[in-house]
Amino acid sequence: MTQGEIDFGTPPYWGGDVARAKFWVFHKNNPHVYDLFCRFALVAARRGRTRFSARTVLHRIRWYTQIETEDPGGFKVNNNWSPFYARLFVHDFPEYATLFETRTAHADGGTR
Repeated sequence: MTQGEIDFGTPPYWGGDVARAKFWVFHKNNPHVYDLFCRFALVAARRGRTRFSARTVLHRIRWYTQIETEDPGGFKVNNNWSPFYARLFVHDFPEYATLFETRTAHADGGTR
Protein backbone atom coordinates (compact mmCIF):
# COMPACT_ATOMS: atom_id res chain seq x y z
CA MET A 1 0.00 0.00 0.00
CA THR A 2 1.33 3.43 -0.85
CA GLN A 3 0.54 6.75 0.73
CA GLY A 4 -1.85 7.54 -2.13
CA GLU A 5 -3.89 4.39 -1.42
CA ILE A 6 -4.47 5.19 2.25
CA ASP A 7 -8.05 6.07 3.12
CA PHE A 8 -7.58 9.16 5.28
CA GLY A 9 -11.11 8.95 6.63
CA THR A 10 -10.40 5.61 8.27
CA PRO A 11 -6.69 4.95 8.73
CA PRO A 12 -6.21 1.27 7.94
CA TYR A 13 -3.79 0.31 10.67
CA TRP A 14 -4.37 2.80 13.47
CA GLY A 15 -7.52 3.34 15.50
CA GLY A 16 -9.56 6.50 15.65
CA ASP A 17 -8.86 8.58 18.76
CA VAL A 18 -8.69 12.36 18.65
CA ALA A 19 -4.89 12.62 18.25
CA ARG A 20 -4.87 10.24 15.29
CA ALA A 21 -7.83 11.98 13.71
CA LYS A 22 -6.09 15.36 14.01
CA PHE A 23 -2.90 13.93 12.54
CA TRP A 24 -4.70 12.46 9.52
CA VAL A 25 -6.46 15.77 8.84
CA PHE A 26 -3.12 17.61 9.01
CA HIS A 27 -1.43 14.97 6.85
CA LYS A 28 -4.15 15.07 4.20
CA ASN A 29 -3.97 18.88 4.05
CA ASN A 30 -0.15 19.04 4.13
CA PRO A 31 1.26 16.12 2.10
CA HIS A 32 4.44 18.12 1.46
CA VAL A 33 5.39 17.66 5.13
CA TYR A 34 5.48 13.88 4.73
CA ASP A 35 7.39 14.25 1.46
CA LEU A 36 10.05 16.24 3.33
CA PHE A 37 9.97 13.79 6.25
CA CYS A 38 10.73 10.93 3.85
CA ARG A 39 13.39 12.93 2.04
CA PHE A 40 15.33 13.76 5.20
CA ALA A 41 14.79 10.39 6.89
CA LEU A 42 16.09 8.61 3.78
CA VAL A 43 19.20 10.80 3.79
CA ALA A 44 19.92 9.70 7.35
CA ALA A 45 19.23 6.04 6.58
CA ARG A 46 21.28 5.99 3.39
CA ARG A 47 24.21 7.57 5.19
CA GLY A 48 24.36 4.60 7.49
CA ARG A 49 22.27 5.68 10.45
CA THR A 50 20.65 2.64 12.00
CA ARG A 51 18.74 4.71 14.57
CA PHE A 52 17.46 8.24 14.23
CA SER A 53 14.99 10.60 15.86
CA ALA A 54 11.70 11.41 14.13
CA ARG A 55 11.64 14.68 16.07
CA THR A 56 15.03 15.58 14.63
CA VAL A 57 13.55 15.05 11.18
CA LEU A 58 10.68 17.41 12.06
CA HIS A 59 13.18 20.00 13.29
CA ARG A 60 15.11 19.60 10.01
CA ILE A 61 11.87 20.24 8.11
CA ARG A 62 11.38 23.43 10.10
CA TRP A 63 14.94 24.54 9.35
CA TYR A 64 14.54 23.76 5.67
CA THR A 65 11.24 25.58 5.25
CA GLN A 66 12.17 28.60 7.35
CA ILE A 67 15.85 29.09 6.47
CA GLU A 68 16.91 27.26 3.32
CA THR A 69 13.84 27.99 1.22
CA GLU A 70 13.72 31.64 2.24
CA ASP A 71 10.10 31.26 3.32
CA PRO A 72 10.07 33.39 6.49
CA GLY A 73 6.58 32.21 7.42
CA GLY A 74 7.32 28.53 7.13
CA PHE A 75 4.57 26.40 8.58
CA LYS A 76 3.85 24.80 11.92
CA VAL A 77 4.40 21.10 12.51
CA ASN A 78 3.26 19.76 15.86
CA ASN A 79 5.93 17.72 17.68
CA ASN A 80 3.17 15.29 18.58
CA TRP A 81 3.07 14.21 14.94
CA SER A 82 6.54 12.63 15.09
CA PRO A 83 5.35 9.14 16.12
CA PHE A 84 2.70 9.20 13.41
CA TYR A 85 5.22 10.20 10.74
CA ALA A 86 7.70 7.58 11.99
CA ARG A 87 5.09 4.83 11.71
CA LEU A 88 3.91 5.99 8.31
CA PHE A 89 7.51 6.09 7.09
CA VAL A 90 8.16 2.55 8.32
CA HIS A 91 4.95 1.42 6.64
CA ASP A 92 6.06 2.93 3.32
CA PHE A 93 9.75 1.97 3.71
CA PRO A 94 9.80 -1.36 5.57
CA GLU A 95 13.46 -1.83 4.73
CA TYR A 96 14.12 0.88 7.35
CA ALA A 97 11.83 -0.62 10.00
CA THR A 98 14.39 -0.09 12.77
CA LEU A 99 15.39 3.49 11.88
CA PHE A 100 12.96 4.98 14.39
CA GLU A 101 12.51 3.48 17.82
CA THR A 102 8.81 3.40 18.56
CA ARG A 103 7.17 3.14 21.92
CA THR A 104 3.54 2.70 22.77
CA ALA A 105 1.86 5.98 21.84
CA HIS A 106 -1.38 7.45 20.57
CA ALA A 107 -0.08 6.66 17.10
CA ASP A 108 -0.72 2.98 17.64
CA GLY A 109 -3.72 3.08 19.90
CA GLY A 110 -1.90 3.16 23.24
CA THR A 111 -1.28 5.84 25.76
CA ARG A 112 2.02 7.27 26.80
